[in-house]
Amino acid sequence: MATYDSADLLSRFNALAARPTADEVTDPDKYSLLATAQLKVIEEIAARYPDCLYSAPATLSTSDGNVYTFGNDGSGNAVAPMGHVGIYSSLNSIPDNPWVKDIDYLDEGTQIRLPNNRTFGGTLYWRGIATPTDISASQAPSLRPANSRVLIVYKAVMEFGLRGGLRPEITTAAQALWSAEFPVHMLNWKTRFRRGGALLLFTDYDLGRLNAS
Repeated sequence: MATYDSADLLSRFNALAARPTADEVTDPDKYSLLATAQLKVIEEIAARYPDCLYSAPATLSTSDGNVYTFGNDGSGNAVAPMGHVGIYSSLNSIPDNPWVKDIDYLDEGTQIRLPNNRTFGGTLYWRGIATPTDISASQAPSLRPANSRVLIVYKAVMEFGLRGGLRPEITTAAQALWSAEFPVHMLNWKTRFRRGGALLLFTDYDLGRLNAS
């Protein structure tokens, strides 16, 4: 069974890109391509259905109670969350009572600021999509579920082709695989919890009556 870890993605990249065993393109260069591709794949998903990439609520950091940051990624860069970011004053406020942008806080990309130089004495939490840590030989991909990581390989091969490192037919093949499989993964993400949970046993008629009441 496929592992979809860093080594597996590297092997898939070499196979799809038809790289020779003795390759002038080094493994670190290929991991750099895969890291860039992972970020682009996550951006593609976040633009359509960010909910599927949210993780557990995380705390924001502050030194003065006025400006709060989202921390740093594995490379030391300030995190600028993607998706529909929610800011909450307590865990019990999630998801119903988020702070309101431009009223409760100001969005400054990698940080938020309380307006009118206000301060907050408690802990603030955020939900969104954090910048992924770069893939490397020792750092596994973060995209989940694991089988969706084949999209990273397709995007990396496409990027490599744009740099002139591949025969055109290989780039075309990677683009075809992306075009065929990305919509399927996207559909699975968007529909996996539909008609589930507490509403699973309700018919469309029942749901219609609930909505009308």
